Amino acid sequence: MNGWMRPGCYRIYQGPPRCVLKRQEMNRGKMSPFVFRLDMVLRYRAYQEKKALVDLSRAISGRREAKRQVHILNEKRREMAERCRKEQIRGIMVSQHLFYMASLEKLDHDLKEAHQEVDRADHRVRSLEEALKRKSLRKKSLEILKDQHLKRHGEKAEREAQRALDEMVMPRRGLKG
Repeated sequence: MNGWMRPGCYRIYQGPPRCVLKRQEMNRGKMSPFVFRLDMVLRYRAYQEKKALVDLSRAISGRREAKRQVHILNEKRREMAERCRKEQIRGIMVSQHLFYMASLEKLDHDLKEAHQEVDRADHRVRSLEEALKRKSLRKKSLEILKDQHLKRHGEKAEREAQRALDEMVMPRRGLKG
C-alpha cells in the first residue's frame, strides 16, 4: 500500500495527471475530428435501399417466370389446337372432339389466370420500383446533408488554423516594430 492510501489518510486533489495536461495542450489549436451524428441512420437507409433492390430483383424474376409460364401455355394451346385440327381433317370421334374442346377450355382458363398473374407481377414491380426510388432519395438526401456538414467542418478547421497562424505571427510583428 502506498503511504497516502492508508486508512485515515486522504489525498488532496491536485488536478489531472501530466499526460492529460500535455494532450490537452497538444490539441488546443486543433479541431475535433469530423463526426456525423446521423451516420447510423445513413447506414440503415443504405441497408433499406439494398433490401428494396433485392426485393425488386426478385419481383422482376417472378414477372419473368410468369411471362415464361404464359409462353408455355400458349405453346401447349397451339399444339393442342393443331392436333385437334389434324384429327378433324382425318375424321374424329365425338368423344375425342369433346376431350380436345375440354382441354382447350382448360388451357384458355389457365392462360387467363397466367395473364392475371403477369399483371399482378407488373403492378408489384412498379410499386417496388417506386419504393426503391423513395428509399434511394431518402438516403441520397442524408448523404448530401453529410457532405454539407463535412464541408462546413472543413471550412471551420481552416478558419481555426488560420486564426492560430495569425496569433503566432502577430506577436512577432509587434516585437519588430
